[in-house]
Amino acid sequence: MALSASRLADDLADAGIELDSHQAKQLLRFYELVEERNPDLNMTRIRGYEATVRKHYVDSLIILRYLKRIFPPLGLPASILDFGTGAGFPGVPLAIACPETRVILNESRANRAEFLEDVVEECGLKNATVLGKRLAMEDDIHVDAVIARAVSTMADLLTRTIFSIKKGGSIIYMKGPNCDAEIAEMGAGVSLLLDQSYTLPASEDHRRLVCFRVDDPGEWKAPGSNAISSRENEKFKMLISLQSSRGIRKNGLCLIGGKKIVSEVVSNARVRVQAAVVPQSFSGSMPPDVRQFEFKNDLFAQIDELGTGAPLLLAEIPEMSEWDGRVKGLCVVIPFQDPENVGAAIRSAVAFGAGRIILTKECANPFLARAIRSSAGAVFVAPLVKGPSLVELLENYPEIYQLSSDGIALEDVNFSKDILITAGLEGPGLPGAGGNRLRIVMRSDVESLNAATALAIALYEFDRSQRRKT
Repeated sequence: MALSASRLADDLADAGIELDSHQAKQLLRFYELVEERNPDLNMTRIRGYEATVRKHYVDSLIILRYLKRIFPPLGLPASILDFGTGAGFPGVPLAIACPETRVILNESRANRAEFLEDVVEECGLKNATVLGKRLAMEDDIHVDAVIARAVSTMADLLTRTIFSIKKGGSIIYMKGPNCDAEIAEMGAGVSLLLDQSYTLPASEDHRRLVCFRVDDPGEWKAPGSNAISSRENEKFKMLISLQSSRGIRKNGLCLIGGKKIVSEVVSNARVRVQAAVVPQSFSGSMPPDVRQFEFKNDLFAQIDELGTGAPLLLAEIPEMSEWDGRVKGLCVVIPFQDPENVGAAIRSAVAFGAGRIILTKECANPFLARAIRSSAGAVFVAPLVKGPSLVELLENYPEIYQLSSDGIALEDVNFSKDILITAGLEGPGLPGAGGNRLRIVMRSDVESLNAATALAIALYEFDRSQRRKT
């Protein structure tokens, strides 16, 4: 049967979900947009019409039959925030089915938030808006209910959203069947309104819908957590793995340490912070929307590679594309194997407006903790790309400027606007000979400069030369 709004309405009706023709058209358009954009954005592993209808649409809308008991007559209160909505589930189907409810779609990842903006416009959702950032107290959002599908634990989710819930409002959890322990951990200050187990029609997909009333958001406190004390704990193992490039690549995560940089990053919407990692002795506070992993002090000391003794941040690493080989503007090549040199070089390159920062195959991972600290957080905003090995690059780009102990004096060079510049590896320096070699004039009793320092001086001279031309 050809895909159409009427077919979609019939398939949902078979599951006991009634939509009018206009709503079915909106939902069909939503399906088309997800199918079209998902290959690029990787928003959901559920693909194809039948799977999407059952695992996304029915899953999102069947809850209304149970929520009608506490939110008559339609199943939703006047305003609701869908926390961590991802591709728009359950928020978009709920906004379509309940046009009288104001729905806020909260998604911190910029590309998905942009997609949701397109969905709101294309589907004509006058009752839906997108909050494309991490939810924070300063957003001054106050809704009748927060809803989330398979996001974090119950207590953790309430901690991260409670400041947005009106007094006497609700929090709605769409969970798997085994969440008794989470319900028991909710503690005082909330009242259980609904605990409904169910199975999606014509399937063996078991679900559980749990709803609490938040009696007074100002009074509720998260139940005390037990600090992790075992080296066999999976979180501990994962965090330890982030001390290596392999672990960073595998998990797509990094650890950020240092009091100053942590305080700056935690409020930077461009850095996707997943959690704070704190020692058991920590008595300070983190923003309420940042969940915490607490460890016994001895385990925290092992995770805290930098020895700061202060909270660390667990953050997602930005995606890096392959360098396209074009030289436009200032392109800085970094081959350094010392993470602190990598971070310092990236910081300098960003400061002097590099359009591309090319990391060679030899280069240490820029998201190692020491590199992040040395960069003062610049790695998260730097235009980083992955490049070839230093030898390959020197062979294919003979016009590259190379910092060396011999060659033309740096201050005598008249740089063009588009340049490629590098320093050699720490110790062995540059492989081979020839090329556009530049030297930094300095006192004869100093043999050489630190590689990152030399690169910073060269970038400064390039910047001066461009300013003189303008």
